[in-house]
Order: sequence, then structure tokens, then C-alpha cells
Amino acid sequence: MPFSLFACGSNGGYQLGVGDSKDRHAAEKVKFKIGPQTTTELSQPIKAMSFGGNHSLALLEDGTLIGSGSNSEGQLFCQKDFKQLPAFVPIESVHNVEIRRIACGWEFSVAENVDGEIIVCGYGPNGELGLGKESRLDTNTCLFGKLPFNTNSKGGIKQLCTSIHSVIVVFNNGDVYGWGNNKRGQLFAHNGDRKLKQVREPHKIEFPGNRRVVAVCMGRDFTVFMTTDKDNELLIPIFRGKDNFNIESGLRKLKIDREHFVWMHATWTSVQIFTRDKHILSIGSNTKCQHFPEMTNSDASIDLAAVGSEHGVCTLINESRSKAYAWGWGEHGNCGRTLENTVTSEKHAKDTFDHLNAIYETQNNEKITRVFAGCATSFVEVERDNRKEK
Repeated sequence: MPFSLFACGSNGGYQLGVGDSKDRHAAEKVKFKIGPQTTTELSQPIKAMSFGGNHSLALLEDGTLIGSGSNSEGQLFCQKDFKQLPAFVPIESVHNVEIRRIACGWEFSVAENVDGEIIVCGYGPNGELGLGKESRLDTNTCLFGKLPFNTNSKGGIKQLCTSIHSVIVVFNNGDVYGWGNNKRGQLFAHNGDRKLKQVREPHKIEFPGNRRVVAVCMGRDFTVFMTTDKDNELLIPIFRGKDNFNIESGLRKLKIDREHFVWMHATWTSVQIFTRDKHILSIGSNTKCQHFPEMTNSDASIDLAAVGSEHGVCTLINESRSKAYAWGWGEHGNCGRTLENTVTSEKHAKDTFDHLNAIYETQNNEKITRVFAGCATSFVEVERDNRKEK
């Protein structure tokens, strides 16, 4: 049963992979150039996607890495001669080793392979590459750099997280490392030391009371570490960075136990927490309707969900993954078109959505399998059952 990927939103760098650089306000099939042919179908599902300012990476189930969009800084693990990839193509430089996980920043990318290596590429003026003084690589001689430790020796990676200009890695043995922009203290307190405002090599991050990090998310200028207490039951959030949106106080008001917590992700200015009862708790800025809309139907619990730069994408359980919705800031079409009979509150701008706006509806033989959200981009993976066509 084949898989297709539909995309809408910002596309100035070809990051949607639809063949040109025009923004899309309606979901359109993504193109894949795998082998000599260009197709709109994959034979296997996408395991993960990550997004930079103008580039996209997708990790297939078998560990194959594919990418589209801007490669002006080599952020797609390709030579800079390939300035952009208008369709998703396999990344040849890493095809010999299965990739485990991926993460993208503004103009850089990070990946972990099965050999336990963390590899980096692109442009990192704030130390985003973690390679010391190196801010960029000469892609004529080296398409990626390797960081100086092996993840397997630390039990593997639990979470690889990026913001626009920073990276954090949480290992299964409890160690946490970070590098990149630390001007706002989003990694650790720099106490005015200029050398610590740009962390150019992996730096171990410590926490009070030997708290263990369960999850981490990074906004534009802040980081939230969700940690456990000594009894490993109550979750204790630790906020670091610049707080313009009362996120720290909002987090402290929440009393979430370990059993109730599933995941958290950050937009640039808010935090979204997904709970065991299939709801999203939103904290922080709501100037662009980033908070998850109030549900009028009590049965409409969330099934799949993803969080982007200032918007989110989801499906609902009671609709059996037949529709994908978006909410938040849809400046580039990433939240779809505004329906004539559904008007956003007058206090919000026309391109914001304080309601769930449908961006894709399946046909009879389709079901939505994954949703992804990037920098003003939205992606919906759809599986088609060919047997129903016969």
C-alpha cells in the first residue's frame, strides 16, 4: 500500500518539495525523485521529519534520509553546488549508514546514525555545528562533520532537539549536552561571560538535585526541561532563557504527573503539552492563536498532532483520521484557506486561526498516518489501500 505526502505553507526555498518555490495555501502532493523517475508515492512510511528555515529532511522507516529545499549552506548534507532541491531526493552522502534520528535548525542539520555518530552540516555562526571554531564546512571536501563522542556509549539518544540556533541532546544514561546560541541563557546561565554566550562545542548541562530530564523542548529564545523529582513521579519543569510570554509561571501552575504526560513541543513563543487523555495544554503567547482551540465537542479527542514554528497540525479520534486540521499562524498558507462560513475572531489577524481549519480530507480508500509541522509548513502523510479500488 503506497504512501503519499501532502504539503502546504511557506515554500520560498523549495522546502515543500512540490517542484517550485511558490507558497501553497492548499495541500498538494509532494514529489519524490528516487531513482530515474519522479513520483508522488513512497513504498514505505516516513518515520520522522524535521525542518529548518527553508529546508526539509524526512527519515524513512528503513533509515533512508531524503531532503528538499535550500542547500545554500550545505544544510542538506549535499555539495553547495546543489543550491536547492525542488523535490525530495535521497541524501547520497549518508546512504551507506542507516540514520536513526534527525533535527534541523535555521540553516543547519543534525543526525544520528546506527554507528552512534552524531553528524552535522550547514551554517552555524553561533556554534550550532558544535565543531569549535568552524561555522561552516567546505562541502567540496567534507559534506558533514562528526561530534567527538559516540551515542552508543551513553545508552543511545533519548531526544535530539533543536531550536533556530541551538541544539540539545538527552541521552538514555541521563546525560544532557547542548551547544549553539546561549545568549539568552537558554542552555545554562552564562553570567555575562561572552565566551559562554556562544557554545561552540558540546557542553554538559547540569540540573539541581540530580534531576533526570524526561523531555525537552526549545522555543526561539527559551528551553523547557521536564524533569522528575526524586520519587520519579511528579514532573518538575525547569525554564531557561528569555521569558516574554509568562511561560515559566504557566508551567508551574500545571501539576502533571509522569503517567499523565506524553510529550511537549514548543513553537517559537509557546509550549504545547500532549496528555494521556488526548488533549493539548497550551502555555505562552497566543497573539497568533498558537493556543490549541477550545473543543466544543467533548468526544473530539486528538489523535495525531505536530507543532511547528507558530502553528500546529492534528487529526481527531472520532473522525478515524479522515481529516487533518491546522490552527495558529497561517501566514504562508500552512493553516490552509479560510472558509467563508468560519471566521476567526475579529481581535485576530486574517491569517491566524483560532479554530481547527481543515487542510486535508481523505478519499474513501485513504487514511492519514502521520502529520508534521515546520517553519510555516504543514505536511500530511496518507496511506492508500489499493485493494479498495478493485
